[in-house]
Amino acid sequence: MNIYFTKQGLVYRYDELKPYLEKEKYKRGKKEEEERKEVEVKKHALELQWLGSNPNAEIIAEDKVPFFYTWSPEKNKPQVFASAYKKITYKNLYPNIDAEFILPEDKRGIKYTLIVHPGANPSDVQMKWHGDNISADAD
Repeated sequence: MNIYFTKQGLVYRYDELKPYLEKEKYKRGKKEEEERKEVEVKKHALELQWLGSNPNAEIIAEDKVPFFYTWSPEKNKPQVFASAYKKITYKNLYPNIDAEFILPEDKRGIKYTLIVHPGANPSDVQMKWHGDNISADAD
């Protein structure tokens, strides 16, 4: 799963890999058939949008990890390189409210904390989720 942090929110993107078998014909002196395993990639995305948030919130990345990610926005276009971090903080996402995201080392997923400073109104925080297969559970 890849997580992209933007000024408007977060995008979770993950690929579902489904193997399937395909018969393919080869010529090696005579015709023969072999099975070849192919992989179908189904792309999924889930987006969190901060409604009414500060468009000038400062995004601070901390605890850089020793690897990076690459991708190409379009086929045959130059690759984009992105660093990865263990902690991302949105400073002043809402008046006197920060949001901190941590990728824990001891378990999967992401943990977020809303830091409410004196004078903040917690009801300012509004999240809108949309995307593939959204569900909630007790965890």
